[in-house]
Amino acid sequence: MTEDSRMKKTAEDLLRLKRTLRTGWDYYGYGPPETVAAHSFGVAVLTLLLGRALRARGVSLNLERALIMALIHEAGEARIGDLHLEARRWIGPETVEAGERRAAAEVLQEGDLIALYREFEAAESLEARLVRAADKLELLLEARERARSPHEVVRTIFFTPESRRFFEEFPEVARWIQELEREMKPEASP
Repeated sequence: MTEDSRMKKTAEDLLRLKRTLRTGWDYYGYGPPETVAAHSFGVAVLTLLLGRALRARGVSLNLERALIMALIHEAGEARIGDLHLEARRWIGPETVEAGERRAAAEVLQEGDLIALYREFEAAESLEARLVRAADKLELLLEARERARSPHEVVRTIFFTPESRRFFEEFPEVARWIQELEREMKPEASP
C-alpha cells in the first residue's frame, strides 16, 4: 500500500467518527447522543487551553503531540463503535480495551500515529496524561450540561471514580473539577 493510500484509508476511518454516536447518553435515557468526533473535538479544545495554561506557568509540554493524541484517542471506535459503561462492564474492560487497541492499530497503521495512540493509552508522558485528564473533563462538562435538568444517571456518571482519573497532576484541572463538583452537588434537604 502506498503512503497516499494509507493516508486516505486512515482519513476515511477517522472521519467515520463524525457519524459514530457516543452511546451512553442514549442508553441511559439522556439523548440525543453526541458523536465521537464531537467529543474528540472537545477533548482537543480542552487540551489546547490547558496545555497553554501549563506552558504559561513554565511546564515543558509538547502541545503538538498532545493535540494529535486528543484527536486520535478514540481511533478504535471508528471500527468497533462506542460502548457505554454498562456494556463495558458486561463485556469486560480488558476485552473492550484489547478490541479498541487492535482496531486503533488497524485504523492508524504503523508509524507515529499508532505510537502516539499507545503512549496515550499507557499514560506514559505528561502529554498523554494531560489528554487523559482532558478526556474525562470533557465528559464531566457534557454531564453538567445534560444535568441542567434533573436526571440521576448523569450525577452518577459525574461522581464515579472512573471519571476522576488523571486529574492529580494538573492543578488547573483539579480546580475546574472542584468548581464543577460544587455546581453538581445535590441541594441539601431541609
